[in-house]
Amino acid sequence: MTFLQQNYSERAFLSFNHPSRKHEVMIEYMRELHNAGPDIIIGMEGAPGHQRNPEARGSYEMEHPIFLKEYAEDYQGPAYHGRTYGGFDYMTARMGGVWDALLSEGRRISIFAHSDFHSMAKDFWPGEYSKSHIYLEQETQKGLLDAIKGGQSFVTHGDLISELEFIAQGENDVSNSTRMGGDLVVPAGENVTVSISMNLPEANNNGDKPDLKFVDVIAGYVTGKIDPTDPEFNKPFADDVSVIQSFEKGTQDG
Repeated sequence: MTFLQQNYSERAFLSFNHPSRKHEVMIEYMRELHNAGPDIIIGMEGAPGHQRNPEARGSYEMEHPIFLKEYAEDYQGPAYHGRTYGGFDYMTARMGGVWDALLSEGRRISIFAHSDFHSMAKDFWPGEYSKSHIYLEQETQKGLLDAIKGGQSFVTHGDLISELEFIAQGENDVSNSTRMGGDLVVPAGENVTVSISMNLPEANNNGDKPDLKFVDVIAGYVTGKIDPTDPEFNKPFADDVSVIQSFEKGTQDG
């Protein structure tokens, strides 16, 4: 990883596929690799392939989910993994879980959705159901890599939405703003406005009209990277992550 960071930081990247499927990818392992290659480790498969599997969505078939006994009092929930939740890996699906823990350290980690196509028995064709939407400023190989590494992306199942854009803007300077994947620096105490817009397609790939019922805005604190010698380095969740605003279909704000 150090070799890639030193020699191919602009040309290489790594994303963890189905990280919770066999309970072999732990957060301390992800942190160690990201420390060695912050420009290489750019994300994980938030929604694994094999979404068509009739027996276990995503082919997460652990009959006996593994609990983290050392965090039994803090880490509430059925298990660290064992199955997908709404088709998503538990590292992504749990609010305040592994993905949020990595983001809370200021690590630039995105999620992606792949087909992992092997056969029609368990899989959808690439782009048929799972999609990673990437915003490109340049339709080139470099433009694609820059967008992927810059966090300018979102994922969908079943074409729930076709477009998503959000902008964060400081209260005292309208020119001080950033889009998805960017950083916004404002003076302490200044209010920040987050504007979110999205479009729904007239019909998804199956011919159905998508029905978006609600949107949650989730926020947390960025506290900096945890030192590898700190016992918290193995902690697979983040404190102080919450839904700060919800928008439901049919309401005034929805």
